[in-house]
Amino acid sequence: MAPPILAYADLLATRDGRSIEAATLIYERYIDPHFVAPVKPVDPLTRGVLRCVDRVATMVAARYLVVGAMARDLVLVNAFGLRSGGATRDIDFGLSVENWKPSRCSKTALVETAQFEALPRLRIGSTGKIRKPGDDSVDLIPFGGVASEDKTIAWPPNQDFVMSVAGFERRRSPRSVFKWKTA
Repeated sequence: MAPPILAYADLLATRDGRSIEAATLIYERYIDPHFVAPVKPVDPLTRGVLRCVDRVATMVAARYLVVGAMARDLVLVNAFGLRSGGATRDIDFGLSVENWKPSRCSKTALVETAQFEALPRLRIGSTGKIRKPGDDSVDLIPFGGVASEDKTIAWPPNQDFVMSVAGFERRRSPRSVFKWKTA
């Protein structure tokens, strides 16, 4: 069975009246329920980082998700208007990749936008850490093909820092995806 978003796009592309009616029904039944309108707007800095990472991930053909404390805040604070209780401002992104190259390319491409700068390796395993000048950091965490069977990644070059990426693959379930309607 085709994903609803593909059926919707194909039907719209026909420009046929009946196909557009069918596309509208698919949208209302299968796509729109997965959108979450934010109760509180996402702050401009975070929005800018999300947009920039989206462009770069698209460029290197990597699917991504926001993980960690920022993911928690987007759901609790922005989607539902609740207090998160956390004070972290870094943004962690999981990048679904088959090998390490797209992850390295993503970091390089973000730095090349001149909106980010690479941080020195402050701790073991921080090879994906970048930041917007004067702002908080962004971590790029590869998963997928680079993960071992036990859902961990070992950061190159020495594999001296091992991190769990268990649960990152569940993002592929459409029910776990938040998409923001534009206001």
